[in-house]
Amino acid sequence: MLTIICVCGYGLGSGLILKMKIEEILKERGLKSSDYFIEVSAGGTVSMYRTRNVDLFVTSEEYVELCRKDCPDVPLVTVLNFFDVNEIRKSITPVLDKLPPEVSGRMDK
Repeated sequence: MLTIICVCGYGLGSGLILKMKIEEILKERGLKSSDYFIEVSAGGTVSMYRTRNVDLFVTSEEYVELCRKDCPDVPLVTVLNFFDVNEIRKSITPVLDKLPPEVSGRMDK
């Protein structure tokens, strides 16, 4: 199962918008909601993901250092405009494409 964590300031508004945009992109890739788990997290709670299998952090520049410090082995992408699905797609696609097709929804299955 693909696990993506959206990191924002309080784990509320902007993170939820980002989550909805990522869900849209994953559906375009042929994934069903049962194929992935997306969680919205406040910046200060990133350390709790050290012991979990996380495939990707998606966040703003503001939380990059925190994510890298707490979970240095998890791929991370930044997004400037959480409303721009094209920017989000462009940011996450290279990371998703490195994952196995059955996890990422790559079309070369």
